[in-house]
Amino acid sequence: MKRRDFLQYSALATTSLTFASCSKAVKQANPVAFGKPEKADINLGFVASIECLPLVVAKNKGFFKDQGLNVTLVKFPTWDALKEALTKGKVDVAATHFAVPLRSQVAKEKLPLIALMGLNMNGGSIGMGKKSWDNGLRPSTKFNYRREFSELYGGYLRSSKEIPIFGIDHPDSMSNYLARYWLGSMQISPDRRFKFQVVNEKDLAAGVQSGKIQAYAVEESIAQKLLKDKQGFTAYVDRDIWRGHPDKILATAGAWAKQNPIATKGLIAAVLAACQFCDIERFRKEEEKTPITLAKELVQSNYLADGDGARIKSLLTGQYQYDNLEKKPNKVDMNDFTVFHFVDNTNYLGDYNHANYLWQSHGIWLLTQMVRWNQLNLFTYPKNGDELVQAAYGLGAYREVAKAVGVGIPSDSMRKELPSVFIDKLAFDPSAPTDYINSFDIRTS
Repeated sequence: MKRRDFLQYSALATTSLTFASCSKAVKQANPVAFGKPEKADINLGFVASIECLPLVVAKNKGFFKDQGLNVTLVKFPTWDALKEALTKGKVDVAATHFAVPLRSQVAKEKLPLIALMGLNMNGGSIGMGKKSWDNGLRPSTKFNYRREFSELYGGYLRSSKEIPIFGIDHPDSMSNYLARYWLGSMQISPDRRFKFQVVNEKDLAAGVQSGKIQAYAVEESIAQKLLKDKQGFTAYVDRDIWRGHPDKILATAGAWAKQNPIATKGLIAAVLAACQFCDIERFRKEEEKTPITLAKELVQSNYLADGDGARIKSLLTGQYQYDNLEKKPNKVDMNDFTVFHFVDNTNYLGDYNHANYLWQSHGIWLLTQMVRWNQLNLFTYPKNGDELVQAAYGLGAYREVAKAVGVGIPSDSMRKELPSVFIDKLAFDPSAPTDYINSFDIRTS
């Protein structure tokens, strides 16, 4: 299977192994040297999730060492704890949500955060509990038309006597924003119909079982555990709400990146190599056990919990399981559920649209949603919105690394999103954010 930028990957690693891509064998070349890093010992924070796979690969395969970096991966129990550690300098860099740097800039935090690169596209889902299943709801794949699901779900919510909880992993997660977008596309007001609440794995399981939590958008490893235990099922995957949306990113404090420009570029180069490695390896048909190996990489050293490897293996092999409540599990071929760099055979990933490039237009989209839901005291699109986005998602270091290793990138950081990539078929033009906000019937007034 072809992989875009496969040849470019060869410039990022040092080993002399030979990889096969279809009938083409590629020998890895010497790495690009950015110089001696200002700080070699780096703490990189993360919260257990599938998207931390490139970090694990970069460490285990020696990609960090290739750049003269001694990286320690530091696991945090919650996203809030991770951000606090980053803002207080307890970790140098973090794998976190796409929204974190923008919120930091909008809120004018003392130590503004910036994104260095993307870690993946897509990668989330919206789940529901068994109680919803027992009341006739099913995964989106069981319906011929989206309207059928929408009418059934709307009727189910209207019959509820209490306001149910919508469980989320964090307000900054793209899954949270896309869950709201998904509800709005069905003419359902998120904040009027639900109580959005951050939940941990234990409370989520108890809430779903009791019926208090009617829906949830959390880390996929947790959602898959509920599915395995026959307590929940997937109603929609985020990929079908916005195809090619950003998800997790590599972020740091702007001041840290400025003080450590060589170390910053080394980190980007190493993680970019790992992201490419993940998408090359997991689709290599010559070695069917490769995705299993990648899953084990995550589970070892407590990167994920015991047993998660078996549950996420299907995600890495290009199959997604929607439910486990029928005799035959509902699995769908989906090689783009999580994209670490680039996946062929999609109708929305065109030239240069790989998962690691930071489209600033995606930041503008996110800012429109903050306004739409009146977050951070935003009631209209801010006059300095473009400046906030540019500060949060600067491309200077990434462009330099990409140019050095030969990974193609666009000349612009803005692009229109076609109607076909959104669930409601509503196009997004980053040059007209206010018009875009005003096009929504459902928003917080």
